[in-house]
Amino acid sequence: TVKIHSQDGTELLGHWMPVVNPKRIIVAMHGWRSAWDNDFGLAADFFADNHCSVLYAEQRGQGRSGGNHMGFGLMERFDCLRWVDWVNEEMGGSPDVYLCGVSMGASTVLMAGGHPLPKNVIGILGGFHRALGENFPGKGGVAYLHDLVMTGEDDLVLTNNGAAANRV
Repeated sequence: TVKIHSQDGTELLGHWMPVVNPKRIIVAMHGWRSAWDNDFGLAADFFADNHCSVLYAEQRGQGRSGGNHMGFGLMERFDCLRWVDWVNEEMGGSPDVYLCGVSMGASTVLMAGGHPLPKNVIGILGGFHRALGENFPGKGGVAYLHDLVMTGEDDLVLTNNGAAANRV
């Protein structure tokens, strides 16, 4: 468990799951009234097997993070940016970072993308349901997530390098 403080001083908790020689880092933001292990539990082994170190954040006002209310992404976007700073301090600014959010976490990461991001944040993935595939019939759930994270070939992936996202 790791702790940081948001720009307004709220204590935030996260769970750092590093792998040896990561190829990428994921900052994962869970959904409204949910939890990091609930929304990303099915993907945790997949992330590790594919050389992803992951920071699973506990959103403000939920879980063990501080705060008395949630902002549906409006306040949490700044928390997400703080988590990116923490990851970059921990890893020395490499490897590439993806922001990933489920439900309200998707709002959080997409709104964070509206702010200047470090150059190593190369993608934003948002909108997944807890079951990682319920919203994508025929896409294979975790296999579909593999395509998003490993190839970036989907319109849910926004790039930070000026390239247009591919369309499905």
